[in-house]
Amino acid sequence: MNIRHFRIFVTVYREGNISRAAQKLGISQPATSLSIHEMEKKYQVKLFVRAGRGVKPTEAADKIYQSAARLDALYNELDQQMLTWNEAGRISVGASVSVGACILPDMIREFHHDHKDLKVRVAVESTQKIMAMVLEDRVDLAIVEGDVNAEKIHSMDIMGDELVAVCSRFHRFTKMKQVKPEELKAEDFIMREPDSGTRMQAESALRQLGIELDPLWESISTAAIVEAVSKDLGITILPKRMIQDKIDAKEVVPFKIEGMELKRKYRLIYHDRKFITPPIQDFMDLAKGWKKTHK
Repeated sequence: MNIRHFRIFVTVYREGNISRAAQKLGISQPATSLSIHEMEKKYQVKLFVRAGRGVKPTEAADKIYQSAARLDALYNELDQQMLTWNEAGRISVGASVSVGACILPDMIREFHHDHKDLKVRVAVESTQKIMAMVLEDRVDLAIVEGDVNAEKIHSMDIMGDELVAVCSRFHRFTKMKQVKPEELKAEDFIMREPDSGTRMQAESALRQLGIELDPLWESISTAAIVEAVSKDLGITILPKRMIQDKIDAKEVVPFKIEGMELKRKYRLIYHDRKFITPPIQDFMDLAKGWKKTHK
């Protein structure tokens, strides 16, 4: 077995299709199938089974995927370092959508003051996808919101945040000092996608009040959600940092829900076996001190 076998395995796992994996790798379909067969023969275990026009990973494949993905990422990192040893370096930073919209641009701009020749590659995705990228070593570190409960991920709180429930300026909730939980049952919710940290925290908080969230709309776009809410098509719960300008402009109006706690933390996360280079450590230090130096 060599790195090529594991790279092919990781690509087939991600694509769920032998032909697409072969095309992405720039090799033939028979060569891709042969590599998987060689792995199965070597380790005496079935890695994929046919499912429609694609393949589905077995329990064994699920178990080794993260380690194989990390091995592939480490090889890519080493390969890139060797190819560009005499060029300016770079780090890769992941961020949840809320962080990517509100905090990360200013953070990277300040980081560049002391690291003018260093490139910062950024990935902005849902919290769950960013956590997967950390585990697979596809980003050096990340900043996300909400709870992070995953083995092999080191996590530290760096600043506070809060979610806010909002409605249109025409909505009946604008006339209420507090909204009782039972009042929410008749409302249409317009929410972020299911694996968003914002969505998961809102669901958890509502569930504690006896409300099961069943959104009428789902979107990865905060702008689209706010626009729909402003047209009185429903209500939503979003990070206050992301929509403060819309609140100030009275495009949407915040309202309080009785008994609902919507505070949360932004967290810096990285793989517990990550080799911390000086630039990565500098970015971590900047992130950890952000709350003290920026309001």
